Amino acid sequence: MSDTNLMNDMDDVAEAGGKKKKGRLSLGGSMAGGIIKILAFIAGIIGAILFIVVVSVITYNVMDKGAQTQALQDASEIYHPPGNHEYADVIKVRGRTSDRVGRTFMIDVRLGYRPGDEKTIAELARRTPQLQDLLRQFFSSQKVENLTPEREDALKAELRNQVNNILSQGQVTDVIFTEKIIDFS
Repeated sequence: MSDTNLMNDMDDVAEAGGKKKKGRLSLGGSMAGGIIKILAFIAGIIGAILFIVVVSVITYNVMDKGAQTQALQDASEIYHPPGNHEYADVIKVRGRTSDRVGRTFMIDVRLGYRPGDEKTIAELARRTPQLQDLLRQFFSSQKVENLTPEREDALKAELRNQVNNILSQGQVTDVIFTEKIIDFS
């Protein structure tokens, strides 16, 4: 036998069906192809997850652009408003503005009166449920643009007048918001 014939014989590989295949012997050829398919599938899944995350982040940032929740702490334990006033207990008011798409608000209101004004103290205590309803209706009738810090003094004056209109024995001299949270989104 010549060397050429020997090489040709070594290149021929017998398959199970008795047929001869010309080429190199590949151990686990179908197994390698399966692993490649699995790796390609996993890479596709990872790519899809990354795509979904990127699209979600971009969508969230676009939808949330300009949306802000404004929380103002107008008064605290160390805050003393100008003037000589004493204040009734906090009246918590929660609701939605009158906008087409109502905005949520939470406002803590304190009504001020002259020190030692027992008639006003008693009437405010006696009419607390009525005052809560008045405050809720007042703020719920407002549009969100009326609840901005720029309009706060006008709101307080209007609110003070409305409260004084329902009081028969006392008079409120000041209104402060100890907490004001409005969803401006």
